Amino acid sequence: MRLIIQSEENSWVRLNPSLQELRKIIIVFFINIFTLLLLTLILFLRLAVLNLSDCRIGDPGFSELFSSVKENKHLRVLNLSSNNLTDLSAAKIKRVILYNSSLFEIYLHWNNIKSEGGAEVLSALIENSYLKVVDLSYNSLKHSGELTPKAAAYQLK
Repeated sequence: MRLIIQSEENSWVRLNPSLQELRKIIIVFFINIFTLLLLTLILFLRLAVLNLSDCRIGDPGFSELFSSVKENKHLRVLNLSSNNLTDLSAAKIKRVILYNSSLFEIYLHWNNIKSEGGAEVLSALIENSYLKVVDLSYNSLKHSGELTPKAAAYQLK
């Protein structure tokens, strides 16, 4: 298979990419299209439940979704479980919790959030009295002080 690309100088460049390279190009293209469609749906539809469980979006994927999720005042339930999120996303999740008063439930189980990220998320609960469910189970949270995250969440109520 040949791929012909027109460059800025109006000359034609012929490439003979391997099948593997073409697959990568196609996958990246569809991921970008999917992200654009998802962002559009989140922003312009009155989406009440966003279930992205087991999509493996990771920190880069959540960074792309972050502003749309934060700005959506109709979102009631956000499920980001099993997405390989780390403490990098936890800081943004904290900002979502602080900014979005319509959010009632957030599911973050089976990610790679460690103690510091868990503390970030839990600290947002002090200022957000609307959130009723925060699921951080099956993460890498460890007892690093006087209170475990579960005990800290209990004391916040």
